Amino acid sequence: MLNINLGCGPNIVDNWVGVDYGLLPLLGKFKLTKLAANLGLIDKSYSARWPNIRFYDIRKHLPFANNSVDNIYCSHVLEHFEKYETENILKECYRILKRCGVLRIVLPDLAIFINNYKPGLSDSFCNNFFGWYRDQGQHNFFRFLIRDHKWMYDSKSFINLLENAGFKKNVLQKFKVGMVPNIDKLDILDYKDHSFYIESTK
Repeated sequence: MLNINLGCGPNIVDNWVGVDYGLLPLLGKFKLTKLAANLGLIDKSYSARWPNIRFYDIRKHLPFANNSVDNIYCSHVLEHFEKYETENILKECYRILKRCGVLRIVLPDLAIFINNYKPGLSDSFCNNFFGWYRDQGQHNFFRFLIRDHKWMYDSKSFINLLENAGFKKNVLQKFKVGMVPNIDKLDILDYKDHSFYIESTK
């Protein structure tokens, strides 16, 4: 069984192939995140030890054969890309999945951010919308390490993208509920209250 985690970060579990790309994953690949944190170049929350990953830009043609992958997991990744890039990634996911293979997507839910907005909370809203604390000077360096948010979705708008990519069976799920294996280890608690979960079957 071939399971892949796109944009995995350091969150890898057994029986999953992690794929990630960028300067932070590059530091992780060479075991330099702890050193960078100790030097104050990155926040200590990013100093986790990274497992072995496939260092690859998922905006390109995914390096897997047609109909070869059983499950795909992708959590808090696609909002960091332009919408057209996400559309291409979803088409690639459809291409590489086996028949009846499952794609699980976890994304920050724009509807939740808007519904929870209250006057005077613009700083908090903007930081969540952009994905990081842009108003802090130290994060100017983070532009080279952490991608900000390029496009935000609610569940309905994202299901439209999935349908356009070929996925006709799209089911809203809940935190740690679904069909992909190891979901109890893959879903991250910090994302629970501001995310939507969708599983799409080919």
